[in-house]
Amino acid sequence: MTFVSYAQNFEDVLLWRALKDVDQGFYVDLGAWSPIEDSVTAAFYAAGWHGVNVEPNPELFAELTSARSRDINLAVAMSDTEGATQLLLGNNTGLACIAESTQAHNEIRARAIDVPCTTLNNLVATYIPSNQPVHFLKIDIEGMEAAVVNHTNWANFQPWIIVIESTKPLSMIPNFDGWEPTLFTAGYQFVYTDGINRFYVAPAFTHLKKYFCHPPNYFDDFISHSTRLLQNSYTEVSNWATELELNVQIHRSKFTQLDEEITGLRTQIEQQQAEIQQQQAEIQQQQAEIQQQQAEIQQHISVMAALKESTSWRITAPLRALVNRFKRNSQRL
Repeated sequence: MTFVSYAQNFEDVLLWRALKDVDQGFYVDLGAWSPIEDSVTAAFYAAGWHGVNVEPNPELFAELTSARSRDINLAVAMSDTEGATQLLLGNNTGLACIAESTQAHNEIRARAIDVPCTTLNNLVATYIPSNQPVHFLKIDIEGMEAAVVNHTNWANFQPWIIVIESTKPLSMIPNFDGWEPTLFTAGYQFVYTDGINRFYVAPAFTHLKKYFCHPPNYFDDFISHSTRLLQNSYTEVSNWATELELNVQIHRSKFTQLDEEITGLRTQIEQQQAEIQQQQAEIQQQQAEIQQQQAEIQQHISVMAALKESTSWRITAPLRALVNRFKRNSQRL
C-alpha cells in the first residue's frame, strides 16, 4: 500500500522504512507543529501509533488536541529547566521560539506570550511508562535543541531513532556541533542527514542503520500528502465532470425530444392554418355567390316592380283576371 508522507522533508518516509513492521508503535514529537501539515507523526498516527506531542503555540496546540485524541498533547515549551518562559510567536508563520533561544529572535519574533516550560527528563518521567519503548523521538524546537539534548539523561531514555533539526531556524547553517557530542557519548550513531535534520540510532538498534543508506526514493512507494490531496481533488473534479456530461447528455436528449415535439406541433399548426385558409376561401366564395344571387333576386324584383307599374300591365289586368277565373273553374270540373 502506498505510503502517504506528511513531513516537510520526507522524514517520515525514512522512519517508516525502518519501523513499518512495528505494530502500534510509540513516538515523542517535540515541536509537533500541526497534526497534519508538515507533521512527522501524522502517517504513523493514521497507522495506529500514538505518543506524546509537545507544541506551545496555542493555535497549533488546539488543532492537535482536536485531531489527536489517542495522543498525549502538551502545551509547554522545552528547555533545560522547569518553570515558565516567554514564547515568541512568528507573525503569520506559526513559528515559535522561547526567549532564551537567541538564534531565532531576529527571524520569527512578533509577539510574546507566557507559557510553562519543562525538561525532557520530566516529560519522560511523567508521561511515558518505564516499560514503554519509544520508537522514535523528533526534536524541532527552534534553537533549543542543545538545551534539551545536553540536559537529558540518555541512560534512562533511549528512543530507537532520534531525528533532530540540525540547522539554525529558517536557514541552512548547521548548529549540531553544540549537542551532537552528547548523543555520541550516550552511544548513538549518526546514520543520515537530509540537509535539515540528522538521524541517529540507539546502540541497541544499530541493525536499523541499513535503512538509512539512501534518501527517499521510488522504491519506498510513497506519495506526498499534498499530491494525494491534488489527486483526490482531480478525482472529485473528474467525477463531477463525468456526472455533468451525463446530465448534459440527458438534457440534450430531452431537448431533442422536445424539439421533435415542437416540430410536430408546428406541422399540425401549419396544417390547421392551411385548412382554415381553405375554409376561409370557400366561405368567401360562398359569400360571393350569395351576393351574386342576392343581386340577381334584387334585379328580378326590380324588373317585376317596373313591369307592374307599366301601362301594359294595367291594360291586361282584366284579361289576367279572366284567365285566373277560367283556371279555377277548370279545376272544379
